[in-house]
Amino acid sequence: MEDIQRALREIMPPDVILIGHSLNMDLHSLKMLHPYCIDTSVIFNLSGERARKTKLKVLSAEFLGERIQNKPGGHDSVEDAAACMKLVQAKLEHTIEWVDAV
Repeated sequence: MEDIQRALREIMPPDVILIGHSLNMDLHSLKMLHPYCIDTSVIFNLSGERARKTKLKVLSAEFLGERIQNKPGGHDSVEDAAACMKLVQAKLEHTIEWVDAV
């Protein structure tokens, strides 16, 4: 685990912004903290409840019109990362229109 943590620290500048879905789970698994995170499960909280998060697959379909996570092998981390980036970009572009929806 220490090797992985060290490798991540080497490639990530301290001020990098991490973008992902339920990042708390990834960071917890890595036993790491990071001050700059944009979590799509938080900024697109459709339930209004902190503990109940909307799936990335649902957010991608609803806000991007894209179907993801349909491959037989399960999640594709590259596909998930791309969807998170697109969702954050869309949120930044449409904040005014989406203020009541999200």
